[in-house]
Amino acid sequence: MLTPESSRPRGVKAPTMRRYGGDWQPLLERFDDAVAAVTLPDTAWAVLSCPIDGMDLDPDFVAQIDRDADGRVRADDVRAAIEWTAARLHNLAPVTSGSDELNLANLKESAQAQADTGRALAEKLGKGPDAPLTLADLHNTEALCQCGDRDGDGVVPVHCIEGPLAAAATDILSVCEPGIDRHGKPGVTLKVLDAFVTERDAWLTWREQPGPHDPWGDQTASLSDDLLDCDNAVRVWFLAAELRRVDPEASLSGAAEFAPTAGALRDAAALTEAIDALPLAPLADKIEGEEVRLSFASLRPGSLRPALMRIQAHLFAGDDAITLEQWDTTAQTAERVRDWHAQGEALGAGALGRARLEELDDSTLASLRELCLLDAENQAALGHLLELEQLLVYQRDLFAFTKNFIALTDLINPERRALFERRTLILGGREFHFAMRVRDQKAHKSLAEQSGILSCMSRFLTATRLMGKSRRKWWRYR
Repeated sequence: MLTPESSRPRGVKAPTMRRYGGDWQPLLERFDDAVAAVTLPDTAWAVLSCPIDGMDLDPDFVAQIDRDADGRVRADDVRAAIEWTAARLHNLAPVTSGSDELNLANLKESAQAQADTGRALAEKLGKGPDAPLTLADLHNTEALCQCGDRDGDGVVPVHCIEGPLAAAATDILSVCEPGIDRHGKPGVTLKVLDAFVTERDAWLTWREQPGPHDPWGDQTASLSDDLLDCDNAVRVWFLAAELRRVDPEASLSGAAEFAPTAGALRDAAALTEAIDALPLAPLADKIEGEEVRLSFASLRPGSLRPALMRIQAHLFAGDDAITLEQWDTTAQTAERVRDWHAQGEALGAGALGRARLEELDDSTLASLRELCLLDAENQAALGHLLELEQLLVYQRDLFAFTKNFIALTDLINPERRALFERRTLILGGREFHFAMRVRDQKAHKSLAEQSGILSCMSRFLTATRLMGKSRRKWWRYR
């Protein structure tokens, strides 16, 4: 079960094994024992993985030990946390005791850059360079950086920007996805500014390209919609009319065209639908001439008639009837207008308008870039503080967690808590608080019986009067 001596790191003693509840488990009395247990194979560990949901521990600790953020802590996560902590501390006693204060003098040479940043923070807080730091101290990044929310993450919130640049940042963030700083506040970043420049230049280029911008003035948008809405019905009418002109027998007679309205005269909705199903205008029994024309005066009542009358008023005011060629030319213009506007709408920066985009020139953006770069100057210091925060969280909680993951020694230790299921259990007069929530107790019981990982020895005492004496009952569950 134990790791061979040749594969054990130098200076790490072999873990001491004890038999608890019928299973061999490593004895974890100090954090040094947990460091030694890292070398054990998975078969010697009591737990190989557990969900973080419902864990009765600080969320900061849970988030940090779950390296891949998949909602589960696995044996390799615990090994990495133990090795990472042991590699940075000279004396592991604070980890054993779960101290919530970090002594910077206890950091090894490999963590001296972090220690120096911590001493600088302690001096800014007026605590002295050798004073221990708490989590509240490490969260006070503003004291070290002395620049408000500019804490080295490269995100500059709008409220940290003054003057016209604040308005510029607000407009940019209204059309671009903002960056989020470590305090959860949105702001501008170099990436945001680059994305805005790309969209701004693309929109201005699109606006200057030759094309059907507004061929019909302020009515262009509405007339284009009307033309495209009516286009299919108009083309169907011309096709039917052309067939009637070539072969009068190729389509229904004029009387038969009204057949769909039969039975719908008392139903307004059905009547409207039936009328819309008819050709836009009646087809003559015989169409003579070389060109078929659609007469606006002959349009039947229907949902498309108002749109066609608007089209005639604005685009064919001098014509009582139009040919397919006239309609086709106008409809193609509407299609080009639609496609051209769709290109601009796909560029979100266009929502600011041409005048504002031209005001947000390269010099304005260069000033915002300087603010982002100034913020990023604190990135190294912020990274050091984040590592010190992780180290302090591990120092406080890691050993307690390992004693309920590598081994279950707390279950039989009257001086320590156990961290399993969130319930209260009293054994031999001792009270234990479990930290893992079991949502489906029946399924959990079945799984526990099959796994053979956990074993528990319980003694139930029942005091009853039997022949004037107390009787004790014992049960053993494994």
